[in-house]
Amino acid sequence: MKKLRKLTLLTLSLAMVLCLAACNLFGVGGVTKQDAVDYVKAQMDVIYKGENQGYLDLVADASEEECEQAHEDKMTTEAQYLMSLLGIEYPSDELTARFADLYRQIFAKADYTVQEASKLDDGSYSVKVVVRPIDIIDQLNSAWYDFSEEFEAKYADVDPNAMTDAEWEDWYVNTYDADYGQSLAALLESLIPSLGYMEETSILVQVQPDEDGYYYLSEDDFANLDWLVVDYNSLGT
Repeated sequence: MKKLRKLTLLTLSLAMVLCLAACNLFGVGGVTKQDAVDYVKAQMDVIYKGENQGYLDLVADASEEECEQAHEDKMTTEAQYLMSLLGIEYPSDELTARFADLYRQIFAKADYTVQEASKLDDGSYSVKVVVRPIDIIDQLNSAWYDFSEEFEAKYADVDPNAMTDAEWEDWYVNTYDADYGQSLAALLESLIPSLGYMEETSILVQVQPDEDGYYYLSEDDFANLDWLVVDYNSLGT
């Protein structure tokens, strides 16, 4: 029997992040604590806000194109991730671009402060970052019941068993799932003006040299940091 999707928010399973590659930091007399602080902030500014100048001023051989690509990749990856969590099964390129643009607006409001660094015995730096996580997912979760009731009502009279398999597939992909995705995008867009923040939290990340002396922020550290910028914890609760 053909059935429509049961509309429930999915539980968060996997954070997807992107960070810039290991880099050659400028530094008079070597890399300093302030360089480490500036580097973490510059990476975050590029990835979340598309603000590149700090990174370009700090990192040797960095390019505008590299920064722009990192920012665009992050917006697209985050869009694809949220769509998958929300059960959008057949997102078009147009819908993916719409969600990516919504994330540009959301991440533009990212609230973080890179406060201080401590040099460790191995030459790396432990850097403290304070984040106020964006509450857009919490708002989405709060609006979910009314949204799902309204959306389900639109298709209450549809009888999937009255369709052939080919008709069902075409209708499900091009009508139902497409409308579901666009409706969720509209809901998310409506919530952005009232965006707020969860309770402030802090994290330590490590800026460390690789075997060639190039400094980097590991993917694991960036993933832990990335988890905080938008709070996903309410999804599915």
